[in-house]
Amino acid sequence: MTFDGEAGRPSMIPSGYELDVRAKASVSLARIFARDGSLAASGYAASAQGVFVYDRIVTEEPHRRRGLASAIMMALGCQRSPVDARQALVATRAGRSLYTKLGWVVRSPWTTGVMPSE
Repeated sequence: MTFDGEAGRPSMIPSGYELDVRAKASVSLARIFARDGSLAASGYAASAQGVFVYDRIVTEEPHRRRGLASAIMMALGCQRSPVDARQALVATRAGRSLYTKLGWVVRSPWTTGVMPSE
């Protein structure tokens, strides 16, 4: 999936949650913690060769449907460098509805396979 819009803009974090964003070199990590200190949502992004890739956007089950994944995406988008880097991600079927709601466009289907270990 790709996104041609504004990378990141301030997003409201619901009451009782705290956003933490860290960046080192070309990799960014955004996390949202609940009031009790537990991890509610997280995601990564990395920049390489003019592409800014979002990865592993996750909201923990008890914290879903509160806009946390959208807030993670916006927080990561604010870290995009260079600002004109093309934005991309590979979406699971479950995540695709969030991304299309945010304006992302499916460019091709993706299937993940797992090889059992011996």
